[in-house]
Formats: sequence, structure tokens, C-alpha cells
Amino acid sequence: MMNYYDEIRNDIMGVLEEEEYKEIIKQSEDKDDAFYQLEDSFFIEDSITGNASGSYYFNSYKARLQCYNYFRNVEEALEEYGYNKDLQNFKTFVNLVEEGYLNIENMTLDYELLDEMEEDEKYNIIYLFEEIEGLDFETIDVITRCYLLSEVLSDVLDAML
Repeated sequence: MMNYYDEIRNDIMGVLEEEEYKEIIKQSEDKDDAFYQLEDSFFIEDSITGNASGSYYFNSYKARLQCYNYFRNVEEALEEYGYNKDLQNFKTFVNLVEEGYLNIENMTLDYELLDEMEEDEKYNIIYLFEEIEGLDFETIDVITRCYLLSEVLSDVLDAML
């Protein structure tokens, strides 16, 4: 599975093959000029960030897996953009998965494991699960892609120019 950086880089490279973007690079005075023009376009490019439609994959399962597998990028993005409630809930999600209480495949709790717990602990886990049920992984995925766009685009242009 590719990480966010590689996926965004590949998407940028693919889009840069289109004539309109080749022209932007050709007509730009320098890297910074090209960067700012491309960044504005790419920020809302569904094939790079998913920001125009609010989803890159159009599949919450894939977005959830990507967010979980690269949770450090997600946490950085949510923190940087000030999504504090989503950040806290996302961290809870990661913890519940890592501790074995939550099945990432179908977002269900392991009730056999919960049945072995003290009542207070069990209700605490259930409460935490209810808090994270509203996480929109497709949106979180898009936020992360938008957050990483500048870094990846800069690196791609450095390599090209």
C-alpha cells in the first residue's frame, strides 16, 4: 500500500502530463511562480486531494484504512488545521483499534472482549466508540491530502526544474 506522500506525488505527476499544466510550468518565471499557480489548482483537484467533492476514494472503507495506516500524517493535518474534536476522536479510534476493542474492517466492537471487562471499563469503551462513530474518514482523508499537498508539490517541482 502506498503512503500519502507517494500517492499524492504519483497523482501530481499524472496531472502534470496534461497540456494546461505543462503550459503553466513552461510559462512560469521560476519554481515559486509555478508552485503557487499549481497549488491553487491542485488544492481543489479531485484526482489529487479530493477536495472539490469532499472525497478522494469515494469509499469510506478505503479512506478509513488509509487514515489508520498513516495515522501520524492524519494527526499532523488535523492538528495543523485546528480540527481538535476530530483529532481527539481520531486518536481514540486508533487506540481502540490498536488495543483490539474495535475491528477496523467493519467498525464494530469486540463484544467478547468487552464481556470480560469490569462494567465501568466496558461502558467507558462503549462511550468512546459512540464518540467516534461520527468520524467522517473521507473528509479526514481529504484534509490530510490538502495538508501534504504543498510539501509534495514543492518536492516534485524541485525534481522537475
